[in-house]
Amino acid sequence: MVQLETGNGYPYMAQRDVTVYLASSDLDVGLVDETVVVPAGRSYAKASFNASYNSGMSVITATAAGFTTDEAIIQSVRSDFDAPLRV
Repeated sequence: MVQLETGNGYPYMAQRDVTVYLASSDLDVGLVDETVVVPAGRSYAKASFNASYNSGMSVITATAAGFTTDEAIIQSVRSDFDAPLRV
């Protein structure tokens, strides 16, 4: 999830649609959506991270015009356990 925040860390409701650009520092660990749009009247939008079969850490960087760039670390752990999910 990508959330817009005020300087004090509170959710910020977008006054207009805000395009957020995302980047992953290690594409061998996984891929992140290149962009996500936070719609006007909302403070957040859903973004996807698609992990590879490689273990490691990736820094996800988010940038948007008029906002401070921020980062988050995602750690992916390889598992040899492969079972179907039944719902």
